[in-house]
Amino acid sequence: MRPGLPEVFQPHPKAQTDSVLMRHAVERSYLLSVCTWEPRKGVETLIRAFLGMKAEGQLAHHKLLLVRERGWKDSPIIELVRSSESIVGLGYVDDMSLAGLYNGSSAFIYPSSYEGFGMPVLEAWACGRVW
Repeated sequence: MRPGLPEVFQPHPKAQTDSVLMRHAVERSYLLSVCTWEPRKGVETLIRAFLGMKAEGQLAHHKLLLVRERGWKDSPIIELVRSSESIVGLGYVDDMSLAGLYNGSSAFIYPSSYEGFGMPVLEAWACGRVW
């Protein structure tokens, strides 16, 4: 067991991950970001970069999956999320689901410009998604 993390944050068998993805209606391939939607978290920059790459033909089959709740000054983020079917806002998910989403992602992205610690990075690392 890793200090500070529930045991659920670890690599999962494909069948367990697939079950979580099915429950949340998420298809592979996707990039995952876990953070509150607010300016210091870099979500708007991430979405703009993702949409730019999509427009250039990169990441053609990927979606951007955003997990966590809305925050303050989130209007630009909401508009961007609504602008593309390739961006999915899941809101809050329980730890078992979150671990499955980490496990199923092509990559975990944490674009925050200011953090105290950043638990999602530790969670993603424990699931084998930080290189």
